[in-house]
Amino acid sequence: MSVSGDKFSTADLAQFYVKIRLGFICSVFANVLAIYLIIWKSGNLKHYKWFLLNICLMSLLFDVYVSFLLSPYPLLPIWGYCSTGMLKEFGLMWGAIFPITLLIEGLGLCGLSIFNALLYRLAAVLNVQDKMTTPIGIIAIVLLQISYNLPSFGLAFLVGLEVRDLQPIIVEETLQVKI
Repeated sequence: MSVSGDKFSTADLAQFYVKIRLGFICSVFANVLAIYLIIWKSGNLKHYKWFLLNICLMSLLFDVYVSFLLSPYPLLPIWGYCSTGMLKEFGLMWGAIFPITLLIEGLGLCGLSIFNALLYRLAAVLNVQDKMTTPIGIIAIVLLQISYNLPSFGLAFLVGLEVRDLQPIIVEETLQVKI
């Protein structure tokens, strides 16, 4: 992908597709291997293996979303992207604004997976890890992980209310893709 200028071509987009699909294949291989090792080869990790499995599954789901549904193509030199995945056909609100909200949610889910695993390790060091594996502890962890980024959906809704006003500004000021 050429980043030398501020204009892009279909050749850049073709290279982008190759690179994002190659990254997806490597990521799936690594995650499937990690999932196999966690489930079948880590019996002595007890409850911690489920936290590690959560990290791998969130990473895998996020990668599927980014690689196929969203496929964000950077619009350098500005800080933005255009969707080149399956969601590109759904217009500005459902093809760009809502997917960036899901991108933020996915990043939050991956980050909280890591945070929950680290929190469990801290609880193990303090010898209170049993509190995290009770039904109430597990429900609290799941609710935290799901609800942490919910304000981003509210923001997407508010941004979506003004799509008609935003669209001319986006097209006039920042459109850099020459296809």
